[in-house]
Amino acid sequence: MPEKTKRWLADYRVASELLLVSNEKKIRYSHPDGLYEVDLSNAPAGSRDDENLSVQIILSAPNKETAAELNEDHLREFLRLLAFITSTGFKITRKICLIDWTPGIFQREALQYSNHLVEAPNEVLSSQLLDTAKMLHQWGVSPTLATALRWYSAGVNSKTMEDQFQLFWFVIELIAVSTKEPELVADKCQKCRGELYCEACNEISKHRPFEKQAIEILLNKSGLPQQLIDDLFYVRNNLMHGEPREKIEAKVKSREPSFEFHQIVDWIGKVAWTVILNAFVKPPGEHQPQFLQVSTYVNWKRSVTAHIIIGVGGDPNNPKIEGLHLPNISLTPHAKEKASS
Repeated sequence: MPEKTKRWLADYRVASELLLVSNEKKIRYSHPDGLYEVDLSNAPAGSRDDENLSVQIILSAPNKETAAELNEDHLREFLRLLAFITSTGFKITRKICLIDWTPGIFQREALQYSNHLVEAPNEVLSSQLLDTAKMLHQWGVSPTLATALRWYSAGVNSKTMEDQFQLFWFVIELIAVSTKEPELVADKCQKCRGELYCEACNEISKHRPFEKQAIEILLNKSGLPQQLIDDLFYVRNNLMHGEPREKIEAKVKSREPSFEFHQIVDWIGKVAWTVILNAFVKPPGEHQPQFLQVSTYVNWKRSVTAHIIIGVGGDPNNPKIEGLHLPNISLTPHAKEKASS
């Protein structure tokens, strides 16, 4: 028998430049196909300064796991449509809870989410790093390098893996096209990768590198294996054609079981960094710049999810989010132990 569905409510806070009009305390949107409902109201007192809206999305799902998986995707889809309608941004700042919203029950299953643990900054900035900045300036930051550094910085700062991948790709494409060699190249067979031969001319057909070929030449010079280069092009092409990250990952996993999307984001970030460094015109002589490297470019966050049972006041057949009281949960990092002398 199919699993019986329940109603689930997920409570969020959202940053926006917009507030509800003064004569409306709450507005509701119902998806025309019945996929979900969204309630919007101004954020309650005590919310963070960057949280302007309180948003709840209500949907049907057989269990909390499925509801937790679906609700954020639906809400992001709705907020993107709202951003298009208003030409302003909407950004989820945090998820408060997910509650069984099925009418007629007094004790409700819920997942409560903590704030993300904010790691303490690392004490690593030094005058030696500023010496490296001076060295790079002396080498010369061309307009192409300045643009590449802008894309790289945006990729490092981005919190979304898909955006990071594309921003790092812009770095590689920009430098590859601006520095491509004048030598002629041959087109490759898509099946065997051999050079294509023209029977009429009785020779291999060659031409100046197209953009894709210039990028592939640069990636080969970076020492990447061909399989990784193929994966980078595959991910880039599918992202540009609107394929969701999860589907891209699943398709690559079907032929490469160890593939993870976050790993290829780290790979392309490292390649983007390398091609920028190699694009500087270094004067003769010994140079000893100092750089910091990260273990990952992906914005990983640590948080806690508490599985709780709560009561919601008022009519159980018409539960209200207003006045809901949740227990306080938080993450506290352990103090770092001092090394013994």
